[in-house]
Amino acid sequence: MAQNILHGIPISGGIAIGKLIYMQHQDMDELSTSYIPYSEISREQNRFAAAVAEAEQSFERALASLPDHLVNEGDVIYMHKMLCRDPKLIDNTNANIELKLLSAESALQRALEEIAREFAEIEDDFFRETVNDLHLVGERIMDKLTGKDPYNLKEGEPVILMARDLSPADTIELSLDNVLAMVTEDGGKTSHAGILARSMGIPAVVGVVGLGLTVRMGDTAIVDGLKGTILLNPTEEEKARYTESAQEYERYKEKISQKCLDVAETLDGHRVEVMANVGWVEEIPKATLAGAEGVGLYRTEYAFLNRTSMPTEAELFKEYSDAVQALEGKSVCFRTLDLGSDKQAPALEHQPEANPALGLRATRYCLRHPQLFRAQLRALLRACAGAHASLMFPLVADLTELRKIAHIVSEVRQELADQKEIFARDISMGVMVELPSTVILADALAEEIDFFSIGTNDLTQYTLGVDRANAQVSHLYQPLHPTVLHSIRRVVDVAHQSGIPVNVCGEMAADPYCLPVLLGMPVDTVSMSSQAIPGIKSLIRQLSLEECLELVRDLLKANTTSRVNRMVREFVYSKTKGEMAFHFSHLDGGYE
Repeated sequence: MAQNILHGIPISGGIAIGKLIYMQHQDMDELSTSYIPYSEISREQNRFAAAVAEAEQSFERALASLPDHLVNEGDVIYMHKMLCRDPKLIDNTNANIELKLLSAESALQRALEEIAREFAEIEDDFFRETVNDLHLVGERIMDKLTGKDPYNLKEGEPVILMARDLSPADTIELSLDNVLAMVTEDGGKTSHAGILARSMGIPAVVGVVGLGLTVRMGDTAIVDGLKGTILLNPTEEEKARYTESAQEYERYKEKISQKCLDVAETLDGHRVEVMANVGWVEEIPKATLAGAEGVGLYRTEYAFLNRTSMPTEAELFKEYSDAVQALEGKSVCFRTLDLGSDKQAPALEHQPEANPALGLRATRYCLRHPQLFRAQLRALLRACAGAHASLMFPLVADLTELRKIAHIVSEVRQELADQKEIFARDISMGVMVELPSTVILADALAEEIDFFSIGTNDLTQYTLGVDRANAQVSHLYQPLHPTVLHSIRRVVDVAHQSGIPVNVCGEMAADPYCLPVLLGMPVDTVSMSSQAIPGIKSLIRQLSLEECLELVRDLLKANTTSRVNRMVREFVYSKTKGEMAFHFSHLDGGYE
């Protein structure tokens, strides 16, 4: 039996067997505090400045060599490049050199500790992720100061990559073709490592406690990205068993991909539209090949996240027009700017907020900056002329906000008409349901919109008051909580009574346990990441709408999450064949 079995959070499916390397930047804890004489202050500050410049250049090289299929990671790498210039990091380090006579290494180490302490008491996802990103940047600068090479990879050697955490730049500086799997000690389901692994189609497990204390360079390991386990130094019997499982999983993926372009229809003939969530035009061909019948969520804010200057209306018009053309007649739903909280655009001014998730974000931000909003609406309305397109507005809290939006849209339309522009005069418009207030006021909102789109990630978080990225309470983040189910049911009932459709574009849409629940509500369309589409379509074909409707009727009578989860698990296992075990084996521990 394997010498050690480690457990973590599975975030990208698959099984990999190979030798591991532990990618380690300069360990801050290994550095002893060192002091300098007064005469060396300028020398140390110059060393620090040179290391910062080298780190910034390494991010520039990573951006230049970014593969097309990882274009989404460009904004993260760009953010890390910009963090090299973070005033707090730079000023604190230089002050520590000048006032405390610390060496550049010790001054940087102290500055990172000071920043971490400053934000330690703030229980907010945005600040936590920013501090973590700043630490990743600090590690890279420290590597340049100490001359440490964190990459222990021989040319052409396939490996399992393990680390405390991984940034997109880390993996791009390695040869991606040689990485069999990723495992990190830190991180959650939305970590950079997970996003990268899913984009690359390789197994990944994050949140593995004690990883750095357990592994040794060159050990053989098995990474099970379906169940979230890592076997260190497995026996030959275990290698053979997992090799067979890996081959079976690849056969399963090949089988579902063969029918991914077919329509998704339940056993009793109910047609379900399966759409894609995208953030860049370049993602659309991949989504179409995966079986997407259109784009249910186009994240327009991505064009603002990776640049220091504001995109012009002409640039936005070109992006949206390119998206429409790439879909070749398929539908697209553009979500207007969802900036704020964890999505800060370098070119736009953002005031510090103690709790950005409850602050100036999304529609609130657009209404506070009407000129920015109008420029985007002009570009969207012009690009959508003659297209099968719609607009949806995020985080709308009440009827007053909706009417403010409608008033601005009306003014922009009139402006375009006066200028003799060609634009979409009768484009469908809807709101995202992400707040409890939106659920409660759904009947009033439904009278003035064309559709609802439920963002289950935020709806669950705001309904339950749970930060799912907070390890202390993340177990309370339950998408199948009875309150969440009743909220979704209310929105669907109100929408259908008003004759308008309902889409779900949050993670529940891509969750094989949640899918039968959504079908039984019943929602009209589901939208998800491209990677999830083939498996979800395959699952739809194994379900009956009538049985899903009956399941939901029973679930709405349950008062506890554990009861709901148990009923859903039993239903899914009873209605699917053994081949589907791969599709949800990684969820076994996550719903009780």
